[in-house]
Amino acid sequence: MMSEQILQTAIVLVETSHPGNIGAAARAMKNMGLHELRLVNP
Repeated sequence: MMSEQILQTAIVLVETSHPGNIGAAARAMKNMGLHELRLVNP
């Protein structure tokens, strides 16, 4: 069972310079069981 802190963790990407960076972050998040990805000025 995942801890409450892990479930509440959000990954924030700010002004990503390449679309591949978003995909790489999303794949890494899936591997770690994270679900909240926020983009700022994508």
